[in-house]
Amino acid sequence: MRLYNLFEAAPPETLLPGEGIKIQEILEPGGITDQEAQDLEDLFERMETECSEFLEQAHIAQKWLYRGVSDKSPRIFRGRSRHDRKPLHSLSRYNDIFDDMLKQLGLTALRSNSIFCTGEDCIAKSFGTPYLIFPINGRSTYTWTLGADLILDRVDSLKATDQHKWQEWCVKWKQAVENCNLTSSKKEFLTKLPQNFDAIAFATRYIAENRKALLGAGIPEQLLDVDVTDFLRLDVFKRNWAPRNTDMSRAMMNNREILVNGEYYAFSQRDYQGLIQAHWGIR
Repeated sequence: MRLYNLFEAAPPETLLPGEGIKIQEILEPGGITDQEAQDLEDLFERMETECSEFLEQAHIAQKWLYRGVSDKSPRIFRGRSRHDRKPLHSLSRYNDIFDDMLKQLGLTALRSNSIFCTGEDCIAKSFGTPYLIFPINGRSTYTWTLGADLILDRVDSLKATDQHKWQEWCVKWKQAVENCNLTSSKKEFLTKLPQNFDAIAFATRYIAENRKALLGAGIPEQLLDVDVTDFLRLDVFKRNWAPRNTDMSRAMMNNREILVNGEYYAFSQRDYQGLIQAHWGIR
């Protein structure tokens, strides 16, 4: 059996058992090479060993793991996640903070170096052509959280705010504004600054952009040297997000976003899900 490359397309029924199979490796970053297998059954047998840890979780969940990929991809390939992924729906700043907290907790599958997977093919379809993903033992790690949505479009989404520290700063800020030499209308605006939507991010960004003027108006320097990370705590992040790198079956069953870092096999759902279901008995 032969696997076609990125730009060829042949229906599965034209591929003959025992013909020999080339599994194109798409290692990101890196070149593309070929790996041999005698036929699809030979590949499945190899995966029984290479992907045994994932298959155990799939059997528990009675679900498969999916990812949406480019429709120009090979129908079967062996891939590796990129190490320089740029966020698609979240701001890079918050994405980096989220990853830094995951690293502090000892997790290695991050938003910046992983593929995004799910136990629901309909969700994967929103991001491309659905493929079944099989993480490889010892060559991949994963992370998932109890949070229902990992899209980080504002700092509030980090769910790591030290509310006591934030409120303490707000009180000092209000006092400093009342004592500064600005107009009453300007003071009113600055007093309400922490109440704006996405308060911490907005306030710290505004202060950074207007630091010189605020310092000249008499706002104490220590109140101007603030950053989003000053109001975040790792223990709060851990408690609210509860990130973990075990029990993938639970994540799959509860439709959680799963970050997979490292190497994996990928199969076109359209062409191979029926064969895969029949082989492993998971629907």
